[in-house]
Amino acid sequence: MHAKLISQPRFPGVILSGLLLTFVAGLLPLTADYVLFHPDERHYVDAGIAMLENGDWLTPRTAEGELRLKKPILPYWCTLAGFSSVGVSPLGARLGFLTAGVGIVALAWWGAGLAFGSRRAACFAAVVAMTQPALVISAPRSVPDVLLALGVMLSLCGFLAIERSGRATWTGLLAALGGGAVAILSKGLPGAAFLGFAILFTAWRRPALLSGDWKRWSGALVLFVAVSGSWFTVMAGLHADELVEQFTHDQVGRNRFARHAWQAVTQLPMCIGLLCAMAAPWLLAVTPEFRSRQWRERFRRHPGVALMASWAIVYCVLAAMINHVTPRYLLPVAAPLSILVGGLLADVDADRLRQRLWRVLPVGGALTAATALIIGLQLAPRPGWLLVAVALGLLMNLAISSRVQRWPAVAQGIVIAASLQISLLGTGVGLSWHRDGGIGALVDRRLDELNHSALIKRIVFDGEIAHASQIRVTVGNRVAVEPAPADPPVQPGDLLVLDGEVAQRLDLSQCQVTRVPCGYRNMRADSFLWSLCTGRLSDFLKSSRRSYVLAHPRHAPEIRTVARPPESFRQ
Repeated sequence: MHAKLISQPRFPGVILSGLLLTFVAGLLPLTADYVLFHPDERHYVDAGIAMLENGDWLTPRTAEGELRLKKPILPYWCTLAGFSSVGVSPLGARLGFLTAGVGIVALAWWGAGLAFGSRRAACFAAVVAMTQPALVISAPRSVPDVLLALGVMLSLCGFLAIERSGRATWTGLLAALGGGAVAILSKGLPGAAFLGFAILFTAWRRPALLSGDWKRWSGALVLFVAVSGSWFTVMAGLHADELVEQFTHDQVGRNRFARHAWQAVTQLPMCIGLLCAMAAPWLLAVTPEFRSRQWRERFRRHPGVALMASWAIVYCVLAAMINHVTPRYLLPVAAPLSILVGGLLADVDADRLRQRLWRVLPVGGALTAATALIIGLQLAPRPGWLLVAVALGLLMNLAISSRVQRWPAVAQGIVIAASLQISLLGTGVGLSWHRDGGIGALVDRRLDELNHSALIKRIVFDGEIAHASQIRVTVGNRVAVEPAPADPPVQPGDLLVLDGEVAQRLDLSQCQVTRVPCGYRNMRADSFLWSLCTGRLSDFLKSSRRSYVLAHPRHAPEIRTVARPPESFRQ
């Protein structure tokens, strides 16, 4: 190999710690504030609050007290652990999932070191992992995808350790099967896919790894079945019918899969295209090397390359069969591919790689600045200041790129990853300022203005169900958030939080009324892009804006609270 190819980064522990801290810092504003809220988060935060209140840590329940056994227990435990650590808050709801994202970056480092025996490959793998859009989307949210990916990564590292050592060590077995248990307890059957595939792949490629240490494998498999099946066994004893109905409907129900074969066929290239797009800057840096057959053969000889590449193909086929494809659904394969891409980067000649990575910085900075300028000019109240900020950011990016031109390729990769995290940090802070923290923060501030401990006894809510959970978490569950009843009059100790359209049908003349913005309604991507290209984004966003009305009765008015039944709260 080229002499510069085998040079290794110094102080690997310091580098890894710096990358992990940078990853946390970049995503912390999006984690600690509900400026971006996925509707599925309500399932896990409501169940976490219920577990904290009733002490039942095994049975997930909705805000109304109903059983929710569609997903296994681990995501609920993550929210419970966060609430127990830092209190009921957006940060508490998401802290466990952000920690899992940190674990994925660390496992990418470990897995690349096992597969390629190189600290250089390990550093590149961690850099690629922390810039994966799928991980950036999932880590600051209370959704189980990041936990599923963490289990897959741990299991993969275990199989890489077994293949590298040539025998089934306890470390490798515990990681391989323990990761499988984490994945299954995170999302159910999708978590078993990688473990089953990896065992079959090992039996086909390296059967001696299974037969040579069959006693260890048997003992580890017994432990795996006991751990991964423990919660299901307990729930089957307590709520057998509900477990079977809810879990099977969620995992293998008809609505889970593609509606017809043609949809699956069209979604397969979409999955592959999304994976390539998410790693595009790094893949472009190694694409020219694929012309060399010698280079391809040398790379394929590394342990685990065939396992990771085959898993990517198998998972894309499986993902194409579900009802729809989103980037976060691809995280269980995007994260392992970070190890593979890290190895590819480490195997490229250092001089050529440095020149290719250097070109990524100014191009990425220009695209980021252009996107911010297009959107910001139509949103910002003072576009002059926005122009100055974008210009300064672009100049800073160009200055950095000119300075790092002669730096080693590993250092350039670290700078690229750090610049992305800095952009995310600024985006999170900017969104928090622009949206005032979302509907939960707005209600929380209104409670403080009304001296809620003395005046507000409950929050009566009628609107999007996910927003009720958002309010409940943001106010720290200090005030009960209840669905609006069909008929009873409003009490003086109530704070009404009503959708703007609902409020128009009510007589709120005897209430103190405040109208607050709350994001946007569901928008079609084609409509958004068309308005962006035609310069009508501002009008489009204005027509799509959603608002809530916060109403507090002055006395005991005889008004009706809502015109909709309370069942809307439980949809």
